[in-house]
Amino acid sequence: LRFFLSCLEAVMLKICSSPFRFLFACPLLVVSCLLGGCNQTPPVPDPEPAAFLETAKASFKRNNAGEVVLIDLRGIEITDELLQQVAGLRNLKTLSLADTQVTDAQVALLKDLSDTVISIDLRNCPITNEAMLTIGSFAQLQALWLSGKSNASLVDDDGLAHLTALPELQIITLDDLWITNTGLEALKNSSKLEELYLANTSVDDDGMALISQFAQLKRIRLARTSVSDAGLAHLEKCTALVDLDLSEVSTISDAGLASLGKLKSLQRLNLWRAPVGDDGIQHLAGLTNLDYLNVDNTKLSNAGLVCFKDMNKLTFLHLGSTQITDDGISALFHLTNLKDLKVTRTGVTEAGVAELQKHLSNTKIQLEYLGG
Repeated sequence: LRFFLSCLEAVMLKICSSPFRFLFACPLLVVSCLLGGCNQTPPVPDPEPAAFLETAKASFKRNNAGEVVLIDLRGIEITDELLQQVAGLRNLKTLSLADTQVTDAQVALLKDLSDTVISIDLRNCPITNEAMLTIGSFAQLQALWLSGKSNASLVDDDGLAHLTALPELQIITLDDLWITNTGLEALKNSSKLEELYLANTSVDDDGMALISQFAQLKRIRLARTSVSDAGLAHLEKCTALVDLDLSEVSTISDAGLASLGKLKSLQRLNLWRAPVGDDGIQHLAGLTNLDYLNVDNTKLSNAGLVCFKDMNKLTFLHLGSTQITDDGISALFHLTNLKDLKVTRTGVTEAGVAELQKHLSNTKIQLEYLGG
């Protein structure tokens, strides 16, 4: 049979050069199918070429079809040639350039990925608002990671003005950038926003009014901003909120925590170094879904510990640098789901920790302050 098929193939090649090839080709093709089989499995295509990524020692992942869908270039020297090759990977979904020396001009080399990439990380990169002009064309973008923590990035409100047409955006980090309420206006069309990170920005109470319009918001970081009690009141509309960071927000008070007490879906709350005490923390008593609570460096005392009565889901509780003592620790005995309890730099003694450990046998209790 194999010999016959070889002969048949030779005949067909001769026919292809004949002026009567169309008369003979169809019958011979039928015979070929009958003898050789028409349902042969097609060859599996080679994986998408990515040798250049291996040469650059970049981390990357493929999908089941062999297509490169994720690239992490952190720690890699960024060149024009490298990014031009990356731009040729038309199935790429996630790209990290965090902590690299990528420039505005090099970001522009990625414009051909605007229809496919859904997540791009540009944290601590030496980019300006010009780079945002390119990013603003990524219509499918769901996550954009920016940060000015290293002082390398110069993105500000004018840069955000280029991001008005990102309807699929769900996550954006803007920590430590020169962002004000004006910059947030550019995000108003991103109605699917779920996570917003604004630590150490110039956003204030007026910006909170805009933020409250994001009905699907689940996580927000407002650490070291100038948001006040009036701003916290706007969060009452964010009923889906599960994670709120108000660490080092010096402009809130006990009264403002009344608004937080209405956020029944909250699972994580960070009040580190917030100027609040027993009267304010009492407003949190109804947050029974809390899993993580940090009240380190607040004015909490033994009197305020009663608020933990129904917080049975807590797995992390930071009470460091508060005014609690051994006399108040019995209010914590029922929190048996705790995995991590910190009572550093308080009035709690080793004897108090020993008593706590009797009731919280599965809890790691930290008494000694280790710095940091």
